[in-house]
Amino acid sequence: YLGLTSVGPIFISLDLYLVDGGLDLSCIPNDMRFRFERKKSKFKPDFVLFNNWSLLCKREIFEIFIQRCKIDVFSSKLKIDEELYHLFVVKTELAAFDEERSIFTLFEDGDNIFTMDKLRLRPDFHTDYDLFRLSEYYALRTDLFCSDKFKKIYEDNGFTGLEFFDASS
Repeated sequence: YLGLTSVGPIFISLDLYLVDGGLDLSCIPNDMRFRFERKKSKFKPDFVLFNNWSLLCKREIFEIFIQRCKIDVFSSKLKIDEELYHLFVVKTELAAFDEERSIFTLFEDGDNIFTMDKLRLRPDFHTDYDLFRLSEYYALRTDLFCSDKFKKIYEDNGFTGLEFFDASS
């Protein structure tokens, strides 16, 4: 299994809240405008990792994954540079964190992760889901992980904006 990181321009970060049955976007004013950061690059990636635990892309791109992968998400529309994008928040949370092989420190209270130097999933972990988050510590719930199948579809289609790191070995 692989972890996901974003290589595209970071444009804005918001506090979004998962609620029963969907995603609460009430924190976003109706007239708020989003744009890609142009100072760094004119590159517009196909995917942007948004708040680490959700993906932003055009609906037709994500449809390829929805049709070929097992993925459970909330979805909401956002306009960026006057183009319609969709925010996909991954709902699936699984217990897969390997505390023995990962290198991390906890806050003094021991309830959450302070720093993560190396994140590993349990060697015996298996899931049919192709996109998921971890459920153990709150800090881990903000990272996305995918299957080799998800990565292959991404690469075969030449999509841009994400990098993958090995979380299994």
